Amino acid sequence: MREYVYASRDRIDGFEDRERAVRDHEYKYIRSWHPEKATGHRLPFRDNLEMMVEMWALLETNRLNADQRVWFAPTGSERLYHLPSDPFELRNLAADPDYAGELDRLREAYRAFSGRVPDWSEETEAAMVNRMWPGGEQPQSEVPLIEIKDGRVTLRSPTPHASIAYRIGDGPERLYNAPFRPMSGSRIRARSIRYGYRESEEVSKTLP
Repeated sequence: MREYVYASRDRIDGFEDRERAVRDHEYKYIRSWHPEKATGHRLPFRDNLEMMVEMWALLETNRLNADQRVWFAPTGSERLYHLPSDPFELRNLAADPDYAGELDRLREAYRAFSGRVPDWSEETEAAMVNRMWPGGEQPQSEVPLIEIKDGRVTLRSPTPHASIAYRIGDGPERLYNAPFRPMSGSRIRARSIRYGYRESEEVSKTLP
């Protein structure tokens, strides 16, 4: 059984709000890079829901109770919750000296995790797009390699993480997942595609 579970939040539609969380069976720790922002923020899609229309109306007319208002309040830079007694995460214990040990323990768990797992949220979205599409140009998947040995066909893509689609003769297109043995004289056609890339040109080879 794992000791900790980790979570992240960076963007909800057009709203940016970077947060990281770590929890165990009892406590949950959340670190926020935008402590002035609330979890309950304006969001056009969500605000169309009848429940949200009512919640905003109640907030604006000061008719929410203390627990309900928590969702609309700035989060602060750190939050700590005791989940068995506070499953809805309403009472922030981060400033309570009685829980300083738990706070330090979960801070350290987050630091250890972030030290071994890269966090790309340090990179701006513009830089990320340029890294994936250099100069704004969509890359193309490379053509797959068709290898035939002793009647056994193996397909490989030089593009990392690309999928390969293939046909045997005029048959249906299939997703390649393992070597196969078609009939002698069969023509194999294949193309590769990586998510976010343009698909490759089609290549073909005929079995002897």
